[in-house]
Amino acid sequence: MTNEQLNFIRDAYLHQREQRTIFDNKASFLVGVSGIIFALSVNRIEKVGFLVIAIFALVSLILSVWAVSFPFHRTKKRVFSLLCWSGFKGLRKDEYERIIKEELNSQEKIAREYLKEIYALSKYSIEPKVKLVRIAGFILSLSLILGLFLLFIGL
Repeated sequence: MTNEQLNFIRDAYLHQREQRTIFDNKASFLVGVSGIIFALSVNRIEKVGFLVIAIFALVSLILSVWAVSFPFHRTKKRVFSLLCWSGFKGLRKDEYERIIKEELNSQEKIAREYLKEIYALSKYSIEPKVKLVRIAGFILSLSLILGLFLLFIGL
């Protein structure tokens, strides 16, 4: 494996980490917006439109909080990963040193570690966050459209 290939894999790994951060930020933004909309609409809950907005904003808030705080990234128990602390949790120091020496002796093994982590980030972290953020954003938008429509027609 050439240095250029290994650098490409490292860049792909960093890109996946940036994508996870972007969706964490989007979910955090939705937490704030949903929370504000919920707080403002719950004060006028006697009108059906505000009740609808409050309920949908609360659902959006819950989904957004879940997207930010839930630990989606998983590594199977006792599967060693240079890039994830839980992969080597519980190893003794001598076991850890032996595994590190074995893994770092070739670029192919390093690349394999990066590829395992890229897949795990994509599959178990980014994919669920993207789904939750999209659903939360859709629900929040739907709440505003439906709630404002109900307020417009006088309910």
